[in-house]
Amino acid sequence: MTFSNESKKGAAIRVSSGASLIVGQSDFTDNDSVRGTVFTDGSLEIYQSNFESNHANRDGSAIYGGEFALIESRENLFRNNNGGGDLISLGNYNYNDNNSKYFSNAGSCSSTGFVRGNSVCTGTDATLSPAASPTASPTASPTASP
Repeated sequence: MTFSNESKKGAAIRVSSGASLIVGQSDFTDNDSVRGTVFTDGSLEIYQSNFESNHANRDGSAIYGGEFALIESRENLFRNNNGGGDLISLGNYNYNDNNSKYFSNAGSCSSTGFVRGNSVCTGTDATLSPAASPTASPTASPTASP
């Protein structure tokens, strides 16, 4: 499934408070938002998906989470995402990452770049800087739009 859209909060997906969503093997490309290609106030599990060339005017060019959100990211590809804020912008919640790859995104894994907020940033690749080139190729590969 491919998502390409424009919106104030969650250009592609918005998860309400108290809700849970699992998304897999999807492409998020050329989305434009104020906050987040994916905006969540609830629980989000996202795996083997591609975030490419997304833009947010303020925060979370790829993912933005509210105060009570919980995000599990697994084997995703984040490439060429940018904007006025961080790649993944967090409120007071946890962000866990396992085996995702990051190429040429705005920010780094710090309090002011890749992940921002009162959060826990864990995972095998969460400390990669945007300019770093991982030795392994990404597990998620882009798919063509229908």
